[in-house]
Amino acid sequence: MAIIPLKKVFVYCMKADVKPVMHTLQERGVLHVTSALTEAGEMRQVIAEAKGEEILDRIGFALEVIRKHDTEKSSFLSAKPEITPEEYRALKSKAEVVDRAYAEAKDLEDRLSAIRSELQKKSNQIASLKPFAAMDMPLSYLHGTRWADVYLGYLPEEAAAQVMEEMDGMDGLAHMEFFERANQALPVLIIAHKEKSRHVREMIKSAGFSDARLEDLTGTPGEIMEAMKEEMDSLREQRELEISKAGSILGFKNDLLALEDYYRGEVQREQALQKIAASRSVAMIEGYVKHYEQEKLEQAVSAAADVYYIEARDPEDSDEDLPTAVENNAVVTPFEAVTDMYSMPGPRTFDANALMMPFYFIFFGMMLSDAAYGIILTVGSILFLKVKKPEGTFKKILMVLAICGISTIIWGSGFGGWMGYSLKPWLFDPLKNPLNMLILCLSLGVIHLVAGLVMGAYINVRRKRIAAAIFDQGFWILILCSIPFIALGQQTTGMFMLAAGAVGIIATAGRHNKGIVKKVTGGLSGLYGITGYLSDILSYARLFGMALATSVIAMVFNTIAGMMAGGLVGWAAAAVIFLIGHVFNIGINSLGAFVHSARLQYIEFFSKFYEGGGVPFDPLRVKLRNFRMVK
Repeated sequence: MAIIPLKKVFVYCMKADVKPVMHTLQERGVLHVTSALTEAGEMRQVIAEAKGEEILDRIGFALEVIRKHDTEKSSFLSAKPEITPEEYRALKSKAEVVDRAYAEAKDLEDRLSAIRSELQKKSNQIASLKPFAAMDMPLSYLHGTRWADVYLGYLPEEAAAQVMEEMDGMDGLAHMEFFERANQALPVLIIAHKEKSRHVREMIKSAGFSDARLEDLTGTPGEIMEAMKEEMDSLREQRELEISKAGSILGFKNDLLALEDYYRGEVQREQALQKIAASRSVAMIEGYVKHYEQEKLEQAVSAAADVYYIEARDPEDSDEDLPTAVENNAVVTPFEAVTDMYSMPGPRTFDANALMMPFYFIFFGMMLSDAAYGIILTVGSILFLKVKKPEGTFKKILMVLAICGISTIIWGSGFGGWMGYSLKPWLFDPLKNPLNMLILCLSLGVIHLVAGLVMGAYINVRRKRIAAAIFDQGFWILILCSIPFIALGQQTTGMFMLAAGAVGIIATAGRHNKGIVKKVTGGLSGLYGITGYLSDILSYARLFGMALATSVIAMVFNTIAGMMAGGLVGWAAAAVIFLIGHVFNIGINSLGAFVHSARLQYIEFFSKFYEGGGVPFDPLRVKLRNFRMVK
C-alpha cells in the first residue's frame, strides 16, 4: 500500500567530520538516526557537548519574562512568521542576543521580585496589626517596664470569660483589654504587675494564649499601618516604573523566538550525536533512509566530509528499531491523522489509510447530514488553512474537515437538510423514511465489515497463508454477503451461502486444537462469533442517530427563533438565537461526526486486519515551532 520501503544504512566518516556531517544531514532531513551503540563492538560513544539545553533554558526564562510584560496581542488567526534557510543559518551569529536578553530579563525580574517580596511582607504586617488598630499604646511598651509586663496576642473566645474572672480577683494588679475579633480568637492586651506576672503568664498560656510578636515595631498600630500603606504605595509606583522599563527587553522578542527554534534544532542534533559510536578516529552513524533517497543521503554526507563510506542493505527481521514511513496522495494524506490517533501501522504490514478514507468520508457526511453545514465547514476550514497556515497534525485535521464537508454537502442535499429546513431531497428524507435510512446505514456497515475482512484475507495471501485467508476471513465474508441476498428475496442463494460459511467455520475454527472433541468445540465457539458481527452491524445505526440529532437540533433552534420573531427586539433576539444555535450545532455535531466516524474505523474495521504499533519514520531535520520555513 503506502508504506515506503526503507534501507538500513551505516555511514562511516572521520570522527573530526561527524559534527559537520550531522549538521548537513539535519538540513537535508533524510536520515532517521538510530542507536549504533548496541552493534558497535569495541567502538565507543561520541559525547556531544550539551550546550543547547543550557542556552534553551536561558532563552525560555527571557521569553517568560517578556510574555509577562508584553501587551501586544497576537490574533489567533495570524500565521507564523516566515524564515528562509539562509536566515535560519544566520541565527548562529546572533548568539550574543541570548546573553544580553537573559541578563536584562533576570535583572528586571530580580528587581520586581524584591518589590513583590517587600509588598507581601508589609501586607502581612498590616494584617497582623489590623486587629490592634484601636490600641493607642506604642508597641515599644511591649517590652514591659520596671514594675509591669505587657502581653499582646490572641486568646480563644471560649477561655476569655474564665481568664477575665481570675484577673478580676488580683486586686487590680492585672488589666485585660479586648479588641476587634480576629477569626475565632480574641485580640487582647494584658498588663500584669511583676508580682502577678508569672502567675498571669502561666494562666493565659494554659488557656491557649498566643503572642502577636510585634515587639520589633515602633509607634502605635494605627501609626505603623498608615506608614506601611504609604510605603506600599511607593513600592507600587516603583514597580510600575520598573515595568515601564521592560520595553528594552521586549525588543528581543522576535530574535529570541527565532533563536529558540534554532537552539531546539541544536539540542535535537546533540541528542542524535549521543546515538553515534566511534573509535579513536572513525565515527559510525546508523539509521534508516527511504529507498529512493539514498542518493540524497550520499550528497549530504559528501558535502560535509571528504572521506566517508556508506553501507546500505534491506532491513532484516531482527531489526526491531525499523520505523514506518507512510506516503499517500494529497487526498488520502490528511486522513493519516485519524489512523495515527489509533496507532501507526507496523513497518512490515500495510497502510490502511487509502482503504479507510472513503468510508470515513461517507460516514462523516451521513452523520452531519446538513448541506449548509457542509458548505460552512469546507469553506471555513479552507479559509483557516489559507490564513493561519498550520502545520503537522493540526493541518491534517483541518484538511479532513474540509474534505468531509464536501461529503456533508452531498448527503445533506440528498436528505434535503439545509440549516434545519427541509428542501426537496434527491435521495430521501430520513425523518419521513426512517426505515430506509436504517437499512442504508446497516448496509454500509456490512460493506465496511466485508472490506475489512477482504483486506485481512489479502494480507494473509501476500504472506502466503492461503488457508488462513480462506478459513479466518473467507467463510465470514460468505456469511456477511448472504445477508443482502436474503434481504432482497434470494432466499435459496442466501441460505446456501450462510450454511456454507457456517459449516466452514465449524470445520476450521478449531483446527489448531488437538483432538476431535476440542476441534469441534473450537469450531462451535468460532461460529458463536457471529453474535459479535451482528453487534458490529447494529453499531452502524449510530449513523442514523447522529444524522437525526443534527436535523432535530437545527429544527429546534429554528422553531425557537421563529417564536421570538416579531418587532425589532424580537427579530434581534431571533437572529441571536438562530446564529448561536447553529454555531453550537455545527460545533457539537462536527465533533461527534469526527469521533464516531473514527470509532467505526477503530473498533469495527481495524479489528479485522490492522496491525499497529509502528514507530514513525522521523528523520533528523529542522523542526520549527515559532516560525515557518519557506524556500
